[in-house]
Amino acid sequence: MANAYFPMLPKVSGDESKILGDVAGVWKDTDINFLQGLADGLDCGESLKDMGSVDSIPDMWARPLLFKMALFDFDSARQFITGLHEKVLGEWRAILAMLALKDFKRLDLQAEQVNLLDDRSEPAKILRSLAPQESLTGDKSAWLTDVYIISLNGLPLALTSPTTLVTCAADYEVTFAGKLSAPWSNNQSALTDPIKFLSSAELAALKVWLSNLYDKVQRLDKLGSRAKEISNALLKCIADYERDVAALTNTTTAFEFVPSNLNLHVGIARLLDDTIKGRTPRLEDSAVRLLTPKKNLLLVSPDMARDFARFEGIDASRLVVWQGISANEITDEKLSDRKKIGRTSLGGAEWRRPEDFFHARMAVVEPGNAFPNSPHIIGAESLSENDLTPLLPIKRELLELFTVEEISARLSISDDAENFYVHFNFPLSGVGGEKSFRRTMTYPKRDLIYIDRELPVVEIFPNVRREGWRNYFLYYENYRAQADESPAADIFFVEPFGQNSRENFLANRLTVKLADFPDALICTYNPPSHLGKAPFEIGAILLDKPKLTPRNADLTWKIGVDFGTSSTMVFVAENSQEPRPLNFEPRLFQVTASGGARAQTYRHFIPSQIPPRADGSFLSIFHVLNPGDLAQVRPLIDGHVFLLSSENTRVFEQFAAQIDANLKWADDDRQRRKTAAYIGQICLQAAAEAAAHGAGNVQWNFSYPTAFSQAQKFSFQEICRDAVDSVPTFRSESEAAAYHFNKLDGKAGNFAQGAICVDIGAGTTDISVISGEPPRIVYHTSVRYAARQMFKPICDNYELFAGEKLSADKLRDETQRQAVIDADLREHSETYIADLKFKTGREPVKVALQAAQFATAGLFHYLGELIKVLHEYGHYRGEKIPHVFVGGNGARIFSWLSGGTDIDDNDYLRVLEKIFVAASGLSGYRKFNLHLSAQPKVEVAAGMIVERPANDAEFFDEARIAQEMFGVADEYIYAAMLAGADFVQGGEQSAGTFLSAHDISAGVSVTSLNEFKTFVERFNAAQKLWAEGITFDADTAEELLRDADNFYMDKRGRDIKTLSVEPVFIAELKLFLPRLTSSDVPKKISAAEDTSPRESKSAGGSFVTDFNALEKLSGYSGRQARENFLRRYEVRAFTCANIDDRMNRPKLAPRFVETTSIASGDFWACAVDGNTFAVVPNLKTYTENHHAERAFGVVFASNFDGGTYSRLHVRRAAMFEFVGDKWKLKQQGELFLAR
Repeated sequence: MANAYFPMLPKVSGDESKILGDVAGVWKDTDINFLQGLADGLDCGESLKDMGSVDSIPDMWARPLLFKMALFDFDSARQFITGLHEKVLGEWRAILAMLALKDFKRLDLQAEQVNLLDDRSEPAKILRSLAPQESLTGDKSAWLTDVYIISLNGLPLALTSPTTLVTCAADYEVTFAGKLSAPWSNNQSALTDPIKFLSSAELAALKVWLSNLYDKVQRLDKLGSRAKEISNALLKCIADYERDVAALTNTTTAFEFVPSNLNLHVGIARLLDDTIKGRTPRLEDSAVRLLTPKKNLLLVSPDMARDFARFEGIDASRLVVWQGISANEITDEKLSDRKKIGRTSLGGAEWRRPEDFFHARMAVVEPGNAFPNSPHIIGAESLSENDLTPLLPIKRELLELFTVEEISARLSISDDAENFYVHFNFPLSGVGGEKSFRRTMTYPKRDLIYIDRELPVVEIFPNVRREGWRNYFLYYENYRAQADESPAADIFFVEPFGQNSRENFLANRLTVKLADFPDALICTYNPPSHLGKAPFEIGAILLDKPKLTPRNADLTWKIGVDFGTSSTMVFVAENSQEPRPLNFEPRLFQVTASGGARAQTYRHFIPSQIPPRADGSFLSIFHVLNPGDLAQVRPLIDGHVFLLSSENTRVFEQFAAQIDANLKWADDDRQRRKTAAYIGQICLQAAAEAAAHGAGNVQWNFSYPTAFSQAQKFSFQEICRDAVDSVPTFRSESEAAAYHFNKLDGKAGNFAQGAICVDIGAGTTDISVISGEPPRIVYHTSVRYAARQMFKPICDNYELFAGEKLSADKLRDETQRQAVIDADLREHSETYIADLKFKTGREPVKVALQAAQFATAGLFHYLGELIKVLHEYGHYRGEKIPHVFVGGNGARIFSWLSGGTDIDDNDYLRVLEKIFVAASGLSGYRKFNLHLSAQPKVEVAAGMIVERPANDAEFFDEARIAQEMFGVADEYIYAAMLAGADFVQGGEQSAGTFLSAHDISAGVSVTSLNEFKTFVERFNAAQKLWAEGITFDADTAEELLRDADNFYMDKRGRDIKTLSVEPVFIAELKLFLPRLTSSDVPKKISAAEDTSPRESKSAGGSFVTDFNALEKLSGYSGRQARENFLRRYEVRAFTCANIDDRMNRPKLAPRFVETTSIASGDFWACAVDGNTFAVVPNLKTYTENHHAERAFGVVFASNFDGGTYSRLHVRRAAMFEFVGDKWKLKQQGELFLAR
């Protein structure tokens, strides 16, 4: 009866005298035949063959005696119980291996001595009287002193034995039931031979220990033949054990012996008091070490460790997890502290379960390929075929351990009808070398988080990488960005992995600066509010980062930045090449396929599309994003350059309160911070272009107007220095323009006969006077009188020329209104000028053009006066009228003053010639040489980086100019300007006097208008005027005189550092111009908006009703409902095919084409009658881009009024006709939009 247990003595059968002695309590030596007779004499009712254990010998010392008999019973033919020898041998070997490997395998063994010799208790007396007499040494008292109880994990397991060294406890199998693991047991209860389950290192250590034990037993002094017999039997067992171990290992490693700390100090037990010193645990010895240099980690869990052992083809007990810990010993109870396994410290390493690297749920978004710049994941097609893209359910730590390239190569996805499976191949150290071990996470499809909102816009600037670049910006915006500040629900937010951990990334719109291009974005999901759950991390978006752009040490970029009042120009010269406009690319790295919403990045970030301009300019407009806190204004974070065009004026009006279009001349702290951010962004984008082209060196150049006060000049230069990473060069705008005109048309020089270079900007006109042989600049200055004044009559009556009024209901600031006009003129001025010749017969047009002509003539009068005075002083040495070179934005005024006709020999422009010549006092010219720039506005930006003339040191010698002009070393005197009209300051001063900040602060009075009256008379005397001339009667003169005097009176006593010098004539001219025209107040354009949705009864009514019902559903149920909807109505999809063309030409009619994917179509159509279809929109948010370029505003009437709408309701389907392969709109539908 196999493995039976008999707790009581059985009956005796037959002749009792054969097994019962005549004297009770007396031990006698006998042989094996006695045991066989005993077995035959017991009436058990069944055979004792194959009995698992014998517990019925009637003695306290029965267990060690039986253990000895069975252990030394080497003849299998004589065994009285089959298998008992093998069982006991396995137990004996297991106990010895534990003692040998106690330190090696970190075993919790304890020993307690049983000293019967000194114990006077009654049980001790009985034990002493019954104690066996034989031992290895022949010492009859060994059983009284040499016995120790050995415990494992606090439970008694074995005894030391003077004959067999060790013996197992009688009932240990009950005590340890289910608690023993390999290598000590193969059934978790009974000790078994461990050698098949020990690792090679453990076997080698055991072999050395057994060899040492053999030697120690041999050296024992043995008294008597019986002791020698026992010793020989024991030595045979040890030798056999050592032989069997050696057969399984070839390792010859040397091992050190150390005390076992069991304190086996008495008698024969001392043979067992040494143990093999455990190796210092090394991470390299673990087979489950995760091969990554980032952290010291073990990958382990109970099932994973055993699975990996099977993968390696070995028993789990032989797979080393840690020194002394094998895979079969791993339990959940031992995996509580990540720095320990059970009570064993991992010495600084930690363990992780495979599932620790993955989220419990997986989220998916629409459409397929939602992240166009993410690396390909094997098997992701199983989702994209269903128009889904996963947010990879990996946790941060996996990104800490592996690169994105490694993760994308090791990760894969598969699916079946019920689940998606995410697989990851972990690189483990393995048994014989690196192994790639795959673990799988299962994600039931019904438990997926379906995020069916419109994808948020996620972009990174720039999409350039190069060594040392530390300026990246992450932009995020979701469907609720326009509505409120509380985090949007049922959407994911992103955080750059490993950077800016202190930021609050749960913002509906966010721009954050990064020091490095992120490897991945961590995604946090905010559940719908009705679920009552807090936001939680759900996965990551891996990024396929741009490749590093090498730095070309031989390529130098010279960048010139001309920061203008209305627009800013950036030019670049590569090495010795000619300057060219530096048109900025968007340089956006697109993270999400956000559709039409991406076209709206210009509103709060960098535009996703930047139309190139021939002159490389853009308007000087700054949009403040955080108006509540202007203590700091960081580029792109707290504000950005707003790219205004004629097509987005509605948005400009919406942001009017946060828009600043007067950056250049702002003079307070708040404004200067905005200017700094504006300059900073421009330089950042220019630097990104240089990096993208591989420029090894960048030389920065900035221009400034001489009209800046000293404080403005110093502030501007400091702002520019902070914006770039090298020491910039600064040039006055007048100087830079002169350099440009000197090289105009590729000539070596254009100034041989004397010249005056005039760069007419929006806010200032920069003037350089050139004379001498060789030519050089003899005087330069800048006056705050320019295009703003010259164009004002045209802008005040803009509808006369543009054909329609501006939509300016939100533009309370004149500079903002002017910015809208600037944007419109940049795009449509050629059209307006071409049409002008048909309008000049209208009196209002003539009056406006005459006022512009008068304003321009005033500048030419001042220029003539300047030449006259410089000639009188001997600085301008020519006797002839100088060539006049005109550039800058203001140069475009001449096309208007000519009435849209040819400029050359134009009668209207001759008015300017006569004014200039008369004021200069020079004569002797045949032709007035007026050179107009072919590309107005490029002069300064290009002039800063153009090749210098051969006599550069002399051409512009600032110190020499100042010394010759004024003769005193005073920077404020150097900045003096020709007054141009009489004034009083310490006595009567003539128009030819130069006026300084000292004079203005000391006090200037204006008591006459002689020079201004002369100018008006000359203008009215000209042969060709648009109207009847300028009225300047006594009352007007009196008002102007009073205003001019008050103008200077207001500046008396001010700090000269803050004063900008204003010539008297220019001041009078600016004060007079508003009297020439009056602007009409623009009519307010408004759109009525209903407050509640309604649904009309129309064709496709049920189609519309069911479509509207989809909005109320989300997640898995929402997706199922939508799929049912598409099938029920056999929906077809189409989209606008000419979106890009409509972006540049908004009035272009849309062209619609069918799409192969239903999900990617902007419009869904359901047949209602033959080729007639009811059409609804397929979108989750409605933006400016949808309304305009994507033609939703054409297909549907709505209450759209700019911004982003997150909810929509179809009141009436649009009706289309499908003819051939084209979709034609028959009747407009109607939408109700809500935020």
